[in-house]
Amino acid sequence: KNGFIKSGNYRRIQAIYNYLLSQCANWSDKIIAQIESLTDSVCLLDTNDQFTKSNTLKYFIDGNEGIFQEQYKFIKLSAENKQHPNLELLLKYFKVKVLRQSEFKLEHSQLRECYELKDKLKSIYLYLKIWIETEESDIKESIENLETRIDALKVYRADKLSIVYSDMDFCKEVNSHYDNNILYVTNPWNSNSVLLKLPEIMCRYFEIVGHDKKLDFLLRSTIDEIRQYFLQEKMELPIIDDRELAVQGDLINISGIIGETVGGV
Repeated sequence: KNGFIKSGNYRRIQAIYNYLLSQCANWSDKIIAQIESLTDSVCLLDTNDQFTKSNTLKYFIDGNEGIFQEQYKFIKLSAENKQHPNLELLLKYFKVKVLRQSEFKLEHSQLRECYELKDKLKSIYLYLKIWIETEESDIKESIENLETRIDALKVYRADKLSIVYSDMDFCKEVNSHYDNNILYVTNPWNSNSVLLKLPEIMCRYFEIVGHDKKLDFLLRSTIDEIRQYFLQEKMELPIIDDRELAVQGDLINISGIIGETVGGV
């Protein structure tokens, strides 16, 4: 009432969403057709705590909807539901339009390839694969394709990145942006501002939504720290071939050089 939802009611609404998210991948064509036919009348909670017809709602999958300055109405979801692997599927059935950064025009300065981040991804993907395998097997195909997806990814860094949305007159600086197998990050790639969204973006690209905390840890940690954690948690260590060992060795050497340089300043 009056744009205010009691906390108990909000939790119940999110619990209903969570139940629908867990079930929607198994719905029959008949159930899906029934839901899609009702989207003119079904109302879902928006970010202003109002119930709005689902087919008029939006969801910004790559960040905070606040950048749209209330130009659209957005569905209100809990942090847990935002991470659910079936989220896009459920939104599709309720005809909630998903907005993506890839629909924006990207402006950049001093663009160049970011070999360091690409090498980092190559050095940690086996750890990520094993970590996920210890918890679930539903995304086996996705984790088997991690190396292929990394090889297909082009990574660039820039001093500044901005996105412009063609439907409205605004420009916003961002620290990471993904579009059509190309990843852009600002310098340095391992800054907190980049890593705030990078693991989530990469998990969508790898089709392993919900595992961004694992990827965040792997991106922030040295190989030694990662191996120590795996031993601590009694997880299997990957068998590293000569090529991957060389990449890891290069990363360790780079870290050492940086450390010596900083120490000598």
